[in-house]
Amino acid sequence: MKDRIIFRDGKVYIVSDVILDTPTIRHLLFPIRVDLRAALAYGIRDGEPVEADGRASGLYHLPRHRRVNGDYLTVSLVHGGETTAEHVVDVSVLCPKVRAGVETRWNRYTGTWEKCLKTRGWVPA
Repeated sequence: MKDRIIFRDGKVYIVSDVILDTPTIRHLLFPIRVDLRAALAYGIRDGEPVEADGRASGLYHLPRHRRVNGDYLTVSLVHGGETTAEHVVDVSVLCPKVRAGVETRWNRYTGTWEKCLKTRGWVPA
């Protein structure tokens, strides 16, 4: 799952998802240095995807906001790469309905439920 920006309680956060062994997805909310008013002025939208800089520096690029010189609009976490999650939210992922007798399992690598078909094996449920 991709990291994204969300607005919550008047603040702006980057949400990073962690898939657990049980059918649960953990949302880690990291605060960023941009306040809500400035984020709206820049045209940042709730749920907008972001990409990590890749150097554990706490920098994130907003691909939708490409500038004329080719750079992206960049936001940073409050304490850079040392920032800890301000909120942790666990969301249970319920198993979808399948026919009676069809075996299902939670795939912890993709974060999806799968069902076993006799002809094709394990497929997304």
